[in-house]
Amino acid sequence: ISKKNSLIGVGKNKLRVLVQDSVPFTIATIFINNNQSPIDLDSNGEAIVDNNITNVKIQSQNIKPRIFNINSAINNDFTIFLYDKEFIPISYLSSVRKWIIQRGKLLPLDENNKPFKNEKYKKQ
Repeated sequence: ISKKNSLIGVGKNKLRVLVQDSVPFTIATIFINNNQSPIDLDSNGEAIVDNNITNVKIQSQNIKPRIFNINSAINNDFTIFLYDKEFIPISYLSSVRKWIIQRGKLLPLDENNKPFKNEKYKKQ
């Protein structure tokens, strides 16, 4: 949530929802200030919100929503990072799903249990 951008306008807040620090979470359903209607995120996972923000509820699919209580009138800029494998859809997660030990080295596997980029890491 940002108020530093001069293009946003007075009394408005820019909300951006990201996964893994940089991926726009465009399929998230976002409710502001206990509103019953969700806001629409653009292709960058962003929306401009009129008024102050007191809470943000983030939903995705049928998973229990995550609710964050904030005060945008006091807090100028802050970021909420979601690192929740149960909440974030698998398409937004890293391509590395599992690790196996193969000939004394760690081998990352992708979603199809195939070596990820053929990288191997020495076992510590």
